[in-house]
Amino acid sequence: MNMTQRIAIIAVAILSICTANLTCSFAQSPVAIVDVGQVFDSHPGFKQELENLRLEAEALQNTVNQQRMKLAKDQESLGLSFTPGSDAYKNQEKDIALAAAKLDVDARDKMRTLMTREAHVHYDTYTEVNRYIAEFCQENGLRLVLRHSDNEMKLDDPESIMQKINSPVVYFRPEKDITPAIVAKMLQAKSGTTNQ
Repeated sequence: MNMTQRIAIIAVAILSICTANLTCSFAQSPVAIVDVGQVFDSHPGFKQELENLRLEAEALQNTVNQQRMKLAKDQESLGLSFTPGSDAYKNQEKDIALAAAKLDVDARDKMRTLMTREAHVHYDTYTEVNRYIAEFCQENGLRLVLRHSDNEMKLDDPESIMQKINSPVVYFRPEKDITPAIVAKMLQAKSGTTNQ
C-alpha cells in the first residue's frame, strides 16, 4: 500500500467519524421552538390590558373630537358675536387658535403616554414569558429556543407569506415545540397552583 492510499484511507476514516458525531449531535440536539404569539394570546392579563388601553385611546379620541367640534363652532360664531377686524374679534380668534393648538399638543402627549403604557405591557409580558421559557429550559436541559409562528400562510395575505418565508424555522418535529408546556407553566403560575 502506497502513501497516497494510506492518506486516503485515513481521510475517509476521519470523515466517517466526524459525520457520525455530527449526526449524533443533531439527533440529540437540545433545541426547541416556541410560538411566542400563541403564548401571548394565552396570557391571562395581556389581552385585557391591551383592550383597556384601546378603550382609553378611543375615549380620548372621542373627547378630542368633541372639543374640536366646539372650537369649530366657536370659530363660526366669532363673526356673529364680534365685528371682524376689531380688537375683541382678534383676541377671541387668537384664544380659539391657542385652544386648538393646546388641544392638539395635549392629545398627542396623552396618546404618546398610552403608547408608552402599551409598550410596557408588551415588555412586561415578554419578560414574564421569557422567564417561563428559561425555567423550562433549565428543567429540561434545553440550550436554545427559536421563535416560530404556527400561523399558516394565506394566499390573499402577503404579510403572512413574507413572515413564513423570513422565518428562521423552516422545519421542526412537533415534539420540539414547547409552546403547550410554556402556556401550561404560565397558567399554572398565574393560578397560584404548584406541581406536586
